[in-house]
Amino acid sequence: EAGWHAVYQKAYGKDRWPGLYKALKATVSHVALVNPFLSADGKARTCEEHNLREHPSIPLVFESTSDEHAAEQSALAGALDDNDEEGLEDAKADAKGACSSAGDGASTYLQEIVESVMLPLYFLDGASVIAALALGVEPGMSVLDLCAAPGGKSVVLALQRVLRSFLPAEYLVPGGRVFVTNVDATANAGKAPVAIARFGFFDRVLVDAPCSSDRHLARQAKGAPHGLAHWASGVVKSNAERQYDILLCAATLVKKGGMILYCTCALAEQENDGVVNKFLKKVGKAFQVEAICSSGEEDHCEGVERLMASADKTAVGALFLPDRSSFGPMYMARLCKVG
Repeated sequence: EAGWHAVYQKAYGKDRWPGLYKALKATVSHVALVNPFLSADGKARTCEEHNLREHPSIPLVFESTSDEHAAEQSALAGALDDNDEEGLEDAKADAKGACSSAGDGASTYLQEIVESVMLPLYFLDGASVIAALALGVEPGMSVLDLCAAPGGKSVVLALQRVLRSFLPAEYLVPGGRVFVTNVDATANAGKAPVAIARFGFFDRVLVDAPCSSDRHLARQAKGAPHGLAHWASGVVKSNAERQYDILLCAATLVKKGGMILYCTCALAEQENDGVVNKFLKKVGKAFQVEAICSSGEEDHCEGVERLMASADKTAVGALFLPDRSSFGPMYMARLCKVG
């Protein structure tokens, strides 16, 4: 633990580090994404049931209107973070149980959730929403999330269950809009896995890379098996090597004129700008760094540009940290494939 503190106190400075560490330890400030596939009445009911209002600065998401509900949402979000399957199942079970005791209007809304097997809302870090907006997706574009899960059949099954709980069934049937594959993007030394390459090239590739997850480490109880007591600088180096390999794989899957958004929730420069700079050195002029909000992308950047004022600007990207933005850590860099 002392080594972790020493490394990041040196990186962020003696004056800033105590406040940043305190923010990392604090309860995560979540926002709520109301399921856009619910009916208009279902969305309104969801906001009413959970005391939600539109977020004042982050597009597309909501925040709680009361401290009591905010605490409740943080607790639920934490449960979802720890175990997606149990959290999602409980939410649907709660809705089913409430149907019998609710009034006619509320019962109809709850029954809609149960019958559609769709979750009414999902809690996430606000910086994750900013990253999604920064991806700049337009209607009709093909999008690849290269790091949707860390791998393994059980994890992929859990991911599919999350998707089924939030997307219409027709999106996930064979030939539908969403496909899930189980491949290791680092297995072929920067070559595209056949299971993904068969879909062709993508307009956008999201690389939300597996990383040190320092906030998760900081919030672990003392002596926890994956807590700070077991942190080592070698883990950062190993993560950076894997992240670089994933980025090389992404480069083979994006169209010319397309874009990769590279993200981590790590504090280490080695996992952030370090990986991107190494990648740029390898690919030469084939890729170039692009601003998080580029000209002509006003629709995607609505609200994001002013949020960038709270982010730490880095050599090739931006880093949101919880002592200045309430969200994060979240590092992001946009890499455009030259056409």
